[in-house]
Parts: sequence; structure tokens; C-alpha cells
Amino acid sequence: MIQPIYRRIRTIALGALTGFSRKLPLWKNEPAKEVFPALLSLKVARPLNIENLPEKFARQFIPKKSIPPRRIFPLQNVYLSGQAVVFKNFRLFVPSLTWLRDIELFRSADLFIRQWKKNIVVIPKETPFALVYDDWSAANYYHWMIEALPKILIAQAYDPMVSFIVPGPTPGFIKTSLELMGIQHVLYLTRHRSEVIKVSNLLLPELIYYEEEEAEVLSEKYNQPLQAASMQPREQLDFDPKKELIIAVREKLLRHKGLLPRPTGRLYISRSNQQLRRLANENDLLPVLEKYGFKIGYFEGKTLEEQMQLMLETEVFVSLHGSNMVNILFLQQGCRVIEMMNQDYVNDAYYLLASSLQLPYYSMPCTMTQAPGANADRVALNDADVSVDIAALELLLKQAVQGGATML
Repeated sequence: MIQPIYRRIRTIALGALTGFSRKLPLWKNEPAKEVFPALLSLKVARPLNIENLPEKFARQFIPKKSIPPRRIFPLQNVYLSGQAVVFKNFRLFVPSLTWLRDIELFRSADLFIRQWKKNIVVIPKETPFALVYDDWSAANYYHWMIEALPKILIAQAYDPMVSFIVPGPTPGFIKTSLELMGIQHVLYLTRHRSEVIKVSNLLLPELIYYEEEEAEVLSEKYNQPLQAASMQPREQLDFDPKKELIIAVREKLLRHKGLLPRPTGRLYISRSNQQLRRLANENDLLPVLEKYGFKIGYFEGKTLEEQMQLMLETEVFVSLHGSNMVNILFLQQGCRVIEMMNQDYVNDAYYLLASSLQLPYYSMPCTMTQAPGANADRVALNDADVSVDIAALELLLKQAVQGGATML
């Protein structure tokens, strides 16, 4: 009888504390340090076939992008959950969340009370640790490679002696990328909701997305004039801090390769083994790909280094929008990219990445195999299966194989 009463009291108490935490103002205004200045109004190379794209679809490929200042939050005496959420007392630190709408998934008293456990692990102040991943990038290839790895460079530029907190169990691509980046000092944090540690000196690089806003909008957003930071001498940096960090990430990942092979291959990477975002009429496409000398492949089952080597040997790369497109990061300059994507939901992540890497890029709009429901959100649209116009794609393949046109 005592146990059921105890559980009921505990449930009521935790519910009340959770309700209290949700009434507190969001914790997001912590002083941040600018490590690298903003990059404003960068020209974006439009798809080479933009004149042949449907007007509404083509309008969504922005001609310029801006990247806000690359900043870092130095936080003292905070708590970190196994799901990479930073908190203290009854508030979550909003910049540690990937998506603000997910805040209710983590804001609960059941998490907060763990900071007062007697046997909690405490990382002393003398040891600065950087948290460069979040709940998404801990297991997702795109978010790790494109968002987390640049944060490593921000943290190292701020404090060359920094160590890193790494999700555990650690996926193979994370382990390999850390090794290739030369990262040796790591702390493994189990990805479990009940896991909580205290970090006395935590560095949290800010998550940066490419921005479509112009300088004036970004200036208002960051509540400060956007100008080049008065940067301290950084002789220890082996990359140009005035360029996009993803370029430096690519160089670091490939620096062990030495002389690169001459790319001659034509590669199509299939998503047929995935649960989401598949090409419904892929079987009709395969004979056309083979006609133009494309190898049909999969990235599943290959190590990161095997994927890198395959891409270094590829001259023309074709795939459907998804994390398989991340590997254009390893194409050599001048190699060409064809991305198939849902024409009802343009996700420009790989368009912008291709432009950053100065890769000639073509876009192939596809149609959803099922009409979206009235309440379909952008996640549902992005995950939908699609089909491609085979004849239209064949014309694009022929153009890409022949070298296409100059970048617009």
C-alpha cells in the first residue's frame, strides 16, 4: 500500500515541478563570444539547368546567402544530459536544442532532479570541454558532418586546449571523422535520458544554418552591428577563418590522402534500402543510368573512408535528396552533381553545399507518389517518396556527362 501512495505523490510532485519549469522564461540570452566574423551576401551559383526548371520551383534557389557570426557560449557550472541538452536548475539552455519546438520533449522535472544526485560525475573547471553535437547529430550523418564538425573548428579556435564530449555508443562515421580531424581528447557521454553530468567549464558553439536574410536583418537578429571581429592572432589555425568552415572541414578530412586520383567515374547512389524518401520508379531509371555508364551503388555498409574514396574517384554524381548527398563534400573540383528532390518541398541544403564547394550543380524536380494531406508539415513533405520524369532526367544526364555549362 505504501509503494502505490509513494508513486502517486512522486508523480504529482514531478508534474507540479514540470509545470513550474514551463512557466519560467526561456533561457537563451547568455553572453556569446564571436570567434569568426559573419560572411555576408555570398554569391550562390545557381543550378546550371535553372532556365529549364518550373518557375515556382526555380525561384526557391536563392542567389545569395549570408552566414552569421560563428559564436560560442562559455558556460560555467551547467548540467548536460545524455541527449546533449544543457540545463541548470529548472531551465533548458535553448541554444543546445536543435529545434525549439522540441523543447517539451526535454523540459521535465524527471530530468532536472538528476542534477542533485549525490554521485553525479563532475568535470572540473580546469578542463574545458566543448559540446559540438546535439540530439540530431549524435546519430545523423548529415547533421554530424555538416553542422557538428565545423563546431570543432570554432571550439579549437576559441581554446586550443579544449577537449570534446562525444556521444556514446559512437557511430563509426563519428569515430572516423574525429580521427581524421586529429581529435584525441574526448569524453564519451551515454545517449540515455537518465545520464546527467556536471561540466564546470563548458564551451557550446552555436548551431549555424545558412541564412537567406541580408546584412540588415542579421544585424537586428543578433542585436549588434555586423562587422569583422577584432580577432586575436591565431597562428595555430591551419585554415583561413575568413572562409566557410565546411571548406576547412573537407581539407582536414582529406589531408591524409596525399595525391588524389583522377576522377572518371559516374555514380548513382540509391535510397531503396531506406524507409523514407525513396525513388518510386527507380527500376525504370536504372537502364538509363547504365546506358550512360553509371555505376549503381549504396553507401550503407561502407565505412566513411570507403565512401570518401568512392567519391574522390567520381566525376558525375547522381542521387535523391538525403544524407547520401552529404558525400559531395568529397567530390573534386569541377565534378558534377545532379540532385533529385521533391518539387513541392525544396530543401536547399545540398544546393548551398555544392555552391560552397564550387561544384557544378543540377536540380531535377520530382513529384510525390501520394498527394500530401491537408495538414502535412514540412517534415512529412521532405520525407515523402517521389518519382522522376525519366526522359527529362536522361536529358540532364547527357548534359552533365558532356560537361554541362559554366556555373551561373
